[in-house]
Formats: sequence, structure tokens, C-alpha cells
Amino acid sequence: MESIYGGLNKVYIWIYRLMIANILWIYFSFYGLLVAGIFPSTCAMFAICRKWIRKEDFNIYDTYKYYFKKDFINANILGWIMLAIVVVLTLDYIYFSSISTSYSLYISYLFILLMIFSIIASLVMYSIYNHYEMSIKDNVKYTILYPFSNLLISLLLLIGLCLIVYVLYIVMPVLSLFLGTSLPILYIVLITNISLNVITNISLNVITKKQIQLQYQY
Repeated sequence: MESIYGGLNKVYIWIYRLMIANILWIYFSFYGLLVAGIFPSTCAMFAICRKWIRKEDFNIYDTYKYYFKKDFINANILGWIMLAIVVVLTLDYIYFSSISTSYSLYISYLFILLMIFSIIASLVMYSIYNHYEMSIKDNVKYTILYPFSNLLISLLLLIGLCLIVYVLYIVMPVLSLFLGTSLPILYIVLITNISLNVITNISLNVITKKQIQLQYQY
């Protein structure tokens, strides 16, 4: 019985956390008048979800506010860049799909594929930003390459997100008011954190081996 109560208590804690995070996301998005607030607010949500996964103890409001202000400019730059990429690819798809030629049909299929990859890249963008300390240029480059180099993770990410969004917005739309943003972001962080940690560990092992080889050379 104690294990059951303990498990239920953990579920309640996570639901409470996600509800508070969802409220903060809405508040800080409007705090930045949506146009300038939605991207840094989303980035802050990714940051605190990452801290929860890493089992760090922190004040939710103060930490959310800190990341919102700290990453305000960078989060907006990244967000608008990725949005522009998705919009351009969408317009290209619309253009080529409207042309009634044989080659344009195949090109439109190509743009559909590129749109899917760009959407995946946009979803993992702030996970990568919070995981690595990189310049905006390197962050954009790594973000765009991520779906191509992590096909299985990207597929798992899309399938899981589709299920979560379906349940939140179609099956039980009331839940979307409380978990509509926080739960999908938590899932993205959970999935991407696995792949990013693996990549980091591999990189560290390679660096360590090179250091050992250099040491024995002398």
C-alpha cells in the first residue's frame, strides 16, 4: 500500500508542477506581449523541465523568471529563425503543389519531407539550447541537423507528441487548459535528453581517449 501511495504522490507532484508551469508559460508569454514573449517563455519552460528531470530543487517562479529574462534575446532570435524556415518551406510547398507538372509534384513531396524535419528541429531547438553552450549560429546548425542524425528519436518524438496532443486537445480538451503546453514540452525534454546525453558521453569518451593517446606519446 505504501508503494501505491508513494506512486500516487509522485503523480500528484508532477501534475501540480506541470499546472504551475503551464500558468507561468501563459503569464510570461503575455508579459512579453506574445510577439516577444512566447519564445523566451517557451525556452524557460524547457529549462525548468530539464531541471526537474535532473532532480534539481528550485523555486519554480523565480527560476522561470530568471531564464525568461536571461534568454530573452537569444530565445527570440532562435524562435524567429526557425519560424521563418518553416514558413518559407510551407510557401515553397504551396507554390510547387499548385503547378500542374510532373516534376513539381515530386518537388512538393520533397518540401513536405523538409517541412516535417524543420518542425522536428523547431521542437528540439530549446532542448539543444539548454543542453549546450553554443553560439546562435552553431545552435541553429545543430538544431537543423538533429532530425537527420537522430531519425529514430525524431520518429518517437513525433508519435508520442501526436498521441499527447490528441488526448489533450481532442479526447479531454479540458486538460489542455492546465497541461496543454507543459506536458508536451516535458515529453520533448525527456526524449531529447536521452539522445543529447548519449552524444555528450560519446564526445567525452573520444576526448578522453585522445588525451590518453597524447599523454603516452610523450
